[in-house]
Amino acid sequence: MKNNHFDKKGVFPGSGLLVGVFAIVGIVAVVWFLAGAMGDKGSGLSVAPASAVSSGNNAAADKLTFTEDVTITISATDVYDSSVGIGGTHQYQICDVNGEEICSTLKTVSNGGTDTASPGNVVKVLFGFGNATGTSIYLNDYKTFIIKDQGTQQLKSSLYRNGTVTSRIFNEEGNLIDDVSENETIAAGDTPSLSFDLQGQFERGQFAYGGCMMVDYNTTGYDDVVVVFDKGTSKIGTPTYFTSRASGFQVKTYSIPPFKSNEKAAGTITIDADNTNDPTDDGTAAYPGAGGDILIEYIPNEWRQNPDTDEFELFVCGEDQDGNRVANAISSVRDTIQVD
Repeated sequence: MKNNHFDKKGVFPGSGLLVGVFAIVGIVAVVWFLAGAMGDKGSGLSVAPASAVSSGNNAAADKLTFTEDVTITISATDVYDSSVGIGGTHQYQICDVNGEEICSTLKTVSNGGTDTASPGNVVKVLFGFGNATGTSIYLNDYKTFIIKDQGTQQLKSSLYRNGTVTSRIFNEEGNLIDDVSENETIAAGDTPSLSFDLQGQFERGQFAYGGCMMVDYNTTGYDDVVVVFDKGTSKIGTPTYFTSRASGFQVKTYSIPPFKSNEKAAGTITIDADNTNDPTDDGTAAYPGAGGDILIEYIPNEWRQNPDTDEFELFVCGEDQDGNRVANAISSVRDTIQVD
């Protein structure tokens, strides 16, 4: 029988190798166990961007931010001269994005004023709120901002200053219609097309957001009055607050495309006279001898806050949610097509 061979200390010759293998297996097992445990809790090595917003209802839990309060500064300047700060105030709301919007009550701040918000908040700002009618004020402008994960953030806009707008309507001979010598001669059955334009004031923007053109005419003398702007227009509903000048008259309303500075919004007015009645023969008690004249008024659109919906909206024709003209409205412009 063979005798097993031992070294001098009575140990198998391959036992050192076995011990090494067992040690390596043990280390691997420990590492595997720790990796599994860490996987359950997250490695903590990746950070979601502060601006990321979840589409679910747990957006706050889905993002990691490092700034608790962000100082926001709300300010605006003249769109044509950034060195000019505007007066008046700005109206705003701070809203959370958590699957649904929960907004603060409306706040106001003077130009350059500050407030605090949190990263991920949405701030809705109506710049220029509170300005009154006149040529030294600015048109409102609406913008939204998502607050970034940083210590301060500037919420800015550039506003158009209110100005004057000139209306020019030309007769079929190409002469400017005025109240002195130039009129448009219309008889029963006539359908003249008259060119016209609105021109703004240099570096101002009364109609920067477009507006409405109201045409008031006598339905006895005219079947229709159609307005077409070269840049596009459409017939829209007449605002509730605007009424015709007298019984027997009708108001039609057309959209005015946006224009600014000294740009021109040009177009054509087509007048369809009644086939039987001569427009100049029909006066009214309120406007004797003026039954044939067509009155026109141009009214700008304005950004305002709708208290019924808590949303900022572009009020077309300057008409608020109750059918009234907005408070402190931008001034309108009037003209007349003098007919004889």
